[in-house]
Amino acid sequence: MLKSVFILSALISIQALPQSPLFLQAHAHEEVHNITGEKLIPNPEPSFHDNDGLKSLAQICKENGFAFEEHKVTTEDGYILTIHRIPGLLHELNETKTTFGPKPVVFLMHGMTGDASMFLLNAPFKTIGFLAVKAGFDVWLGNNRGCKYSLEHTHLKHNDKTPAYWDFDFEDMGTKDLPAMINYTLNATGAEKLSLIGYSMGATQTFAGMSMIPHYFEKTVNLFVGLGPATRLINCRAEALKGAVADMEVIKFVFVDILKEYDFFAPTWLSSLINGEKMAIFPKSFEKFMSSFDMDPYVEERGRIKSISGHLPSGAGYRNFIHYGQLINSDTFKRFDYGASDNLHHYGQLTPPDYPLHASSKLPIALFGGYDDEMADPRDVQWLAEQLGTHRVIGHYMYEKKGHLTFAFGKNMSYFEEDVIPLLHKYETEPRVMVVQ
Repeated sequence: MLKSVFILSALISIQALPQSPLFLQAHAHEEVHNITGEKLIPNPEPSFHDNDGLKSLAQICKENGFAFEEHKVTTEDGYILTIHRIPGLLHELNETKTTFGPKPVVFLMHGMTGDASMFLLNAPFKTIGFLAVKAGFDVWLGNNRGCKYSLEHTHLKHNDKTPAYWDFDFEDMGTKDLPAMINYTLNATGAEKLSLIGYSMGATQTFAGMSMIPHYFEKTVNLFVGLGPATRLINCRAEALKGAVADMEVIKFVFVDILKEYDFFAPTWLSSLINGEKMAIFPKSFEKFMSSFDMDPYVEERGRIKSISGHLPSGAGYRNFIHYGQLINSDTFKRFDYGASDNLHHYGQLTPPDYPLHASSKLPIALFGGYDDEMADPRDVQWLAEQLGTHRVIGHYMYEKKGHLTFAFGKNMSYFEEDVIPLLHKYETEPRVMVVQ
């Protein structure tokens, strides 16, 4: 059991840190372009501190010169979600200009065990949320059900030792959470469409959503960018995740059936043993956790370990981990396996069906992967690109020296400035009118 607890705890800190670009393979339409550039050695960086672990997201934004807002939206099944917004830089406002003008909208969706902070905890000059704002976008950051910012429900309690609240997985996040948050964002900004960026599970839930309700995403999203997109996981090499999957029956029996703990990664005393200030005392151990998802943890921004581990993990429902475990043992991207009899009830067949990734044919998609990514293995990302089809994948970028955590917490984040932001500008939808909340 201790082994399972340790493996489970290891996952806590890992799903939060990424790597650096170098060699990029751009797969666009039917051609594969091999591009080499000056991406090996990061440019000299400004100095920065690792002191944001105990600060609120509002403090982090405002201390770095960014405006910050918090919004709430309720899903069709009663989950009350928090959306964070960074509409611009504070210096854009003055005595005569008290509101931000209309801007194209970018929506960021976090990975498993995380929340919106994943896009704000790298060094301030290279964290994704701030880079997107400085590029001229109105940035909205979602928080899935079950993370610490979205624990409320209209009538269910997340901590009452019953499974009702936690009866969801990433498919529900893709078909219910994302539409609720996207609708709210479009209504608040007056935009017709937005650009959507999903990191890790943020990509997983988006592909699940696009498969199940394709017309909704075609109507509301002008471009989807998948960072470290985790769908098929048959080639997953992440030791921590694979170890937890191997012990999943024991973990489920102990934590779910006996202890009635449905949130595997709640920010509680258990996770505090592994993260926060305590983990910063043991950098070698932290690097070991990081290397469970990435071949080389030194490409991550280790100078922000205290800040990152002060905010993460943020909670994750047990069914998400079971579903990921099922994907590791599958050679496709399948819906949740309830067991033969319950599958018959849910799906009308004994085995779970594959997600119809081909369902949405109009929404442009860009995939970003790393050759050192041990969760979203390059072979599985290539499989995903083939399933989507060359008519939809407008860019397939593969980087050396980039692992799974690098996309949010890499030392070198030039991939986002040089490759992602130009795509966002190319496909952005001109805003109509800004409705200030």
